[in-house]
Amino acid sequence: MRFFIGSAACVTMVLFILFPQASFACGHDGFFFGGGYAQSHLFTHETRFFANSNVNRRITFGPGFGGHAVLGYDVCKTRWGFQVPVEFVSLRINGNERTQLLTVNSEVIYHIASWENGIDVHLVAGGGINYLREGETFDRSASYGANINVGPGVSWYFARAKTLSGALTLQIPIRSILFFGDRLTRNNTLVFVIPVRFGMTFGF
Repeated sequence: MRFFIGSAACVTMVLFILFPQASFACGHDGFFFGGGYAQSHLFTHETRFFANSNVNRRITFGPGFGGHAVLGYDVCKTRWGFQVPVEFVSLRINGNERTQLLTVNSEVIYHIASWENGIDVHLVAGGGINYLREGETFDRSASYGANINVGPGVSWYFARAKTLSGALTLQIPIRSILFFGDRLTRNNTLVFVIPVRFGMTFGF
């Protein structure tokens, strides 16, 4: 938890130092929706638990590729916003087994600064739930988990009107997932994730 809070504070401080003349930011100023590409890189030091074997080995994940959708609301006068992103990626576990990871989060958005050219820099932070599906091999890999995340984001607004706004958005909310139970390992499994969300959002 300290790592996430410290990372957010450092990113905010660096942005204010590098861009002291940036103007007030407020995102879409109302409801927005969107979607696009999603990619996740997962890491863990845990060892795999096999129910019918005494053999254990370290869990490895291949990069996950998929998509995401998001629905949210920005309150311009407060710099704050709220969004609910849903991510679905396909990845490999232990090198040879294909599986899928579903993530549903609720996140707050803090708009740090905006520029005349349409760039908006912000932070996202929150948490949610995860579901790792059973893979191609029935070996008890299906697991439920909970996560917390925080990270930077940047949007480029190619349209900004009262009736409609549009932006290209990149967000990297660094995430920690705790998978519950004895399915992946003998007693809960801690996984760190570097997710990348890139897509378009539209405000109305």
